[in-house]
Amino acid sequence: LAQKFCPDNREFLIRANEPLDLLFSQLYHAPKSIRQDYFKVKIAEFLLMLEMIDPAENIQQRQYFPAARTEKVKEIHSLITGSLEKTFTVGELSEISGMPPATLRKVFKAVYGVPIYQYIKSCKMKAAAAMLISDKELNISEIAQRLGYDNPSKFAAAFRDVMGASPQNYRRKQEDL
Repeated sequence: LAQKFCPDNREFLIRANEPLDLLFSQLYHAPKSIRQDYFKVKIAEFLLMLEMIDPAENIQQRQYFPAARTEKVKEIHSLITGSLEKTFTVGELSEISGMPPATLRKVFKAVYGVPIYQYIKSCKMKAAAAMLISDKELNISEIAQRLGYDNPSKFAAAFRDVMGASPQNYRRKQEDL
């Protein structure tokens, strides 16, 4: 089985399906008196299921990272989303997480699906969009400052890039709805 599923010593992920779900759920409900023998039977059943799986069709190769790194990236995510007024560099986030910058970038993208700077920019622009709608008294440069942008023009360009309209046009469109 190791040669079949891991020919290059990399981990593989088998997506859950009904038979696998049933097999594993039955393990949780085995009576204590027969649990050891029951588990042996279920392990044999699981091994037979694996024999029937075609790796090319049913298994997706994925990158895996130690749980500690994934947890550190989730902590960085919380820091970013909780501090949108700050402008973090990957170097700063790397120091905070204790991971090398390249590792932080790689794990962050694997967990959240986009590069870290793109994610930060998207979060900031979604927050800006919410502010534009909820607080009509705030002008664009105040919103930019609240989100860590010193230059309102750079903020407007970033907003347009993410939201598809300038902050002014976005606010007007939302008022018209």
